[in-house]
Amino acid sequence: MGEYLAERYESTTDTSYLQKSIQIARNAMEATPLHDGHWHRRLYTLGYRAIDKFLHTHTLADLEQAICALQTIIDADTSDDLNYTLTIQSIGWLMNVKFHETRDVADLDRAISMMQDVIDRTPPNHPNRSDFLSILQTSLYYRYNYTGETADIEEGICLGQDLTSAAPLNHPERASHLISLATCFYSRYSGTKDIEDLNKAITLSQEAYITVPLTHQVTVGLQHGLILFTKYEHSGEMAFLEDSIHVFFRAAEACPIDDRKWPIVLGTLGDLLKARYSCTNALADVDAAVIMCQTAIATLPNHDSERDHILVKLGMSLSDRYRHTRAATDLEEAICAFQEAPNATSLDSKTWFPMLSKFVFCLNERFSCTKELSDIEKSIDLLRESIGSIQMNDSQRARILGFLGCCLNIKYTHTSALIDLDESICVSRDSLETFPPDDELRIEQLHILGTYLAERYSRTGATPDLNEAIFIFREYLEAMPPNYHGRFKSLQQLSNILSQRFEHSGEIADLQEAILISREVLNSMPISLDVLIKAKVLHGVVGQCFKRYLSTGTKADLDELIRITQDAADTAPETHPFQCQMWCQLGAYLNDRYTQTATLTDVEDGRKYLVSALYHESGNPIVRFFAGHMAMMSSDFINYPQAYDVVKYTIDLIPLLARRDFPNALKQFILSCVAGTSSDAAAITLQKLPDDDRCLLEQRDLSTLKNRYPDLADSFLILEDQLYQPYDPNTLNGTNMNIKTEKNRIEKDFVTLLETIRSKNDFERFLLPASKADMVQAACEDKIVIVNLSVFRCDALIIEKSGLRVLELPYISQGALSELLLIERFNDIESPGTLAWLWDDIVCPVLDALGFTETPSKESKWPHVWWIPMGLLTEKLPLHAAGHHLRRSGETTLDRVVSSYATSVNSIIHGRQRQAPTLSEPINLVTVAMEETDGQTNLIHAQREIDAISNILEPESINNYRPAPYRNDVLLAIETCQIFHFAGHGESHPTNPLQSTLLLRDWQDNPLTVASLLETNVNSSQPFLAYLSACGSGQTTYRESLDESIHLANAFQLAGFRHVIGTLWSVDDELCVEIAQMTYKSLRRGLRDELVSWGLHDAVRTLRDRWVDRADGGAGNASQTRNLSREGRHAQLDDDIEPGQPLWIPYVHFGV
Repeated sequence: MGEYLAERYESTTDTSYLQKSIQIARNAMEATPLHDGHWHRRLYTLGYRAIDKFLHTHTLADLEQAICALQTIIDADTSDDLNYTLTIQSIGWLMNVKFHETRDVADLDRAISMMQDVIDRTPPNHPNRSDFLSILQTSLYYRYNYTGETADIEEGICLGQDLTSAAPLNHPERASHLISLATCFYSRYSGTKDIEDLNKAITLSQEAYITVPLTHQVTVGLQHGLILFTKYEHSGEMAFLEDSIHVFFRAAEACPIDDRKWPIVLGTLGDLLKARYSCTNALADVDAAVIMCQTAIATLPNHDSERDHILVKLGMSLSDRYRHTRAATDLEEAICAFQEAPNATSLDSKTWFPMLSKFVFCLNERFSCTKELSDIEKSIDLLRESIGSIQMNDSQRARILGFLGCCLNIKYTHTSALIDLDESICVSRDSLETFPPDDELRIEQLHILGTYLAERYSRTGATPDLNEAIFIFREYLEAMPPNYHGRFKSLQQLSNILSQRFEHSGEIADLQEAILISREVLNSMPISLDVLIKAKVLHGVVGQCFKRYLSTGTKADLDELIRITQDAADTAPETHPFQCQMWCQLGAYLNDRYTQTATLTDVEDGRKYLVSALYHESGNPIVRFFAGHMAMMSSDFINYPQAYDVVKYTIDLIPLLARRDFPNALKQFILSCVAGTSSDAAAITLQKLPDDDRCLLEQRDLSTLKNRYPDLADSFLILEDQLYQPYDPNTLNGTNMNIKTEKNRIEKDFVTLLETIRSKNDFERFLLPASKADMVQAACEDKIVIVNLSVFRCDALIIEKSGLRVLELPYISQGALSELLLIERFNDIESPGTLAWLWDDIVCPVLDALGFTETPSKESKWPHVWWIPMGLLTEKLPLHAAGHHLRRSGETTLDRVVSSYATSVNSIIHGRQRQAPTLSEPINLVTVAMEETDGQTNLIHAQREIDAISNILEPESINNYRPAPYRNDVLLAIETCQIFHFAGHGESHPTNPLQSTLLLRDWQDNPLTVASLLETNVNSSQPFLAYLSACGSGQTTYRESLDESIHLANAFQLAGFRHVIGTLWSVDDELCVEIAQMTYKSLRRGLRDELVSWGLHDAVRTLRDRWVDRADGGAGNASQTRNLSREGRHAQLDDDIEPGQPLWIPYVHFGV
């Protein structure tokens, strides 16, 4: 029955028959007495059926069961039985197989011992002796590969030579002996690298391959193909690779699909095709390699150890294909393949190292696309685990440490966590120390470590890092071969960090060395090198020469700076933004030299380059605008034939600078670059309203566009980002991507989109300055006057219902005004003499032109004028208070018109376009009183002021919120208020108006600044009035922002308040109470627009009359007027209030 079941298994491969056959054989053996002659035969039957089962399942349990069964035969001590020696032979073979599963060298030791024993027992002419010798040779070969004991491979070669010599040419086992001997020579070559061993292996395997019977062609072909491939790796001759691939294709054709060698053949063939792909870059090869691996995996069960090897091969092939195609599916499948191989780390180091490298590469690539931190962290974990668990030589360990340092640095660039950068430096140091001194990759590790140290210096400013980076780079350059292709890049890096050390230490020697190295870089660059790379180097040299010129100030350094900048400009391609930048810098340097030498050609050439930069279609908008601005500032520009065109083109660029996502600090930087441009442009050409630069901080109607036309808003934001993509010289990479064509396409799309947006109702003037019709409409009831002071001319642009007209102001110049402000009367702006001068030279000519020559009656409707001062007038000249007050003749602004201020015509138009709030009682009134402020004088009347206005507005009509006087509390309250009243100190920042501050209790640690106000959203609450009874709330002191009046009052307007009352400078504490009371009394008639400006006008005029009365009551001299000893609400930069000053002047109105 057992024999029948065994036959059924052989015909059906159904293991259930085999299992039943084994059980019957075991039962029969156990039922047979030991002295029975059938016992031995049944024991053999059980043992060999156990082998059959292992050959089917390939599980370690079945293998051990088969060995155990055969061991029982040997233990029966039937050495006189012929089958005894065959059993030992089988055990020897099975122990070799078990070693492949367990990697336990004890299994090999046992096999070798048993085979040597059986050989000793076997006569020389025994028919199976050659089989025993073959198994012994194989066991010795395996043990040599595992332990490296030379004696084993030497004995294996001797045995192979004996077997080969003993086998005639036509012997059926000769091919097997030949390939075994070839394998031994091949193995010895792997250890000794003696080419003679490899050549002998090729000769022997070639003979074996030619003579092998078809039944053994796959086994012999596998080994012969691998030996040929090794020869290719040694020699680099493609013929050996092609022969190897051919041999494996034949093996694949000859191997049955159900043969265990089938997936091995396919997996190895995939390796060979991948190797050919690395030489030819033929995508078909890597495609075929992927297919081979996928086919092999499909034939292997999940528990098969070979499956992990093939999965790794698949992952590596997919990784290579991803590098070629950049297909995301290949990247994902490669990662999946690596992750599916749970025992991949048990691979031999020859396979494991490239596997780990490519797995980490794939994870890092996916991280670069998705920014999923888990991928880079997985790479780091893999590398750390491999360092701690994998046996490797120093070179491999150093490489893994290098990979780990790289991954940590990538993580640092994403997280900015200094701990990651610190560890990357530490690991990179370990890698450098681990590398053998003669390893070529040690040089590259020097470069990496130096780069990381320079990065940490830029982050922490730690001088030791900078010094070590310089030391490392010097060592790197010394170790590098003179003709190394990347030498000039490393020289450039050393030059850059030397330049950084100069900035830190001021040691001119560092900068001189940096410039010398940069010159060496230029001289060492290959002639064939892409011009963009050379341009990048020249850009760095220009920066270094500029630093040296700033340090020395010598004409020689300026001359060299101009020469090297000229070279950089000439080198850059015409279509690249770099050329625009170099033209701009060259023009600036030539203008600078003109101021020293007065050489006419310098100013002419400088203007030529600046104008060229202005018109450069691919240039950065800021660079182009700056070039236009400097061209306008060049000597005798007013007589330049193309002056009008330059001005118009420069002004037209301004809307491109109004990026919504710029941080306020960056907006301020842009302002510092373009200060005064509009006022100068207006002086050159009054056909263009000098208003465009106000869009930098004004609210745009983009939110409205997004609400009504979200698709257009999204397209606008995308194109705006593309249009403003900055030029970064560090991204020059030697490939000219035809930037001009791309820029032209983006600009064309942007213009088309703007046309589409402007075709929509209510968006006709989107991103445009006010049209003439809009301006006239804005002045239909009230007059608008833009007073512009420029180096070229001074004018007033009058806008009224009938149209626009220009009134020249011939008696004032910007120079005279600067002298007045900065030298003669900086501390006496409010003096009667200054007010009279403003009236005579500016305000009176304007009001006369408007026909406002008399004082209106109190009962009549007073004319209203919006003043828009530009240039130096925006500082703190009070146009609303100009006049001869002490004459009592009506020759004053206060006696002719109601005055309001605006930053631009657009601000008036936009403010009126916002629907007036429909406020229902009670309204939200937020009040803040700061009687005591750290570092400031006490304001004893601040709380009385707050109480007074609360009573005036009638308690039943308001909800009076008095938040804690801290930044966050006040900002939160502002978001839901209709009226905000602040009584306290304010501070005008001397250099950055965005940092001007209302001084609350935490002003020193967490100040409420203009910048924070601009980030506050109050529109939903329809805020009506912000009353800032604080010093400097309407003042701008930053000279470079004069065309963009960024002060606290304007900030509240930009944040959404319809009206703002502020002060130009120090105000009297007690007088603030009176002004506030009189202003708010007018609001008892209703929260209407006209009542705000009239209420303040009436209050100021009343106090002015009182001041004049007191002056007349003295000796007729203003110095004997009202003597106020109270402390004022003043800022850090203001002087103390003097007795007799007209304290009513500082109060001003901004609004619609």
